[in-house]
Amino acid sequence: MPVFKPVTSPGGDVMFSEEPSAAYAHHCYMSYGDPGNNVVNQIAIYATPTNLEDYCTQAQLANFVQYRALVEGLSSRMWAQHTGFLIWKTQNPWFGLRGQMYDWMLQPNAALYGIRCATEPVHVQLCPRGGGQVQVVNASLQAVAVSVIYCASIVCLSRVSVSECVA
Repeated sequence: MPVFKPVTSPGGDVMFSEEPSAAYAHHCYMSYGDPGNNVVNQIAIYATPTNLEDYCTQAQLANFVQYRALVEGLSSRMWAQHTGFLIWKTQNPWFGLRGQMYDWMLQPNAALYGIRCATEPVHVQLCPRGGGQVQVVNASLQAVAVSVIYCASIVCLSRVSVSECVA
C-alpha cells in the first residue's frame, strides 16, 4: 500500500501525495492524485487509509465515481455531438486497482458498476459544468415525462446538504 503524505498544493490547499512501495512502482503504479497540478487525491478525499483493506475499498469507490463521471459526461451530449462511445482499455495489464473494469481473475470491480449506473435507461445526473443543476438523460426509446426530481447532495466527510425539490 502506498504511503499518504500531506503536502501543500500550489493553490495553498493541503493535499495528499502517494509514495508507492518498490513493488507498486515496478508495476507502473498510477497515483490517484497530483498535488503539484492541484489534482485532489481521489482516495484521500474519503479518509486517509490506515490499512490495505481501507485502501482497496476506497480505490474501488474512486473507480466507481471516475467511470460513472466519464460516462455521465459523454451521455450528457449524446446525439448532439456524438452517437456513441467506446472505452478503450477495460482491463489493466498489471495487477492494479485503477483503469480497469475487471481484474486478472475476470472479477468485475466497481468501475463496471459505475458504468452500469450511468447507463441506466433513464438517468438523473449533475450537469457537467452546470453549476449544480441536474439533467435527465433518456437512453430509452420511449419519451419520459419528468415533472419533479427529488435529490439530496452528499458532501464528503459524511455531511449531507438539505434535500431539494427541483422541478
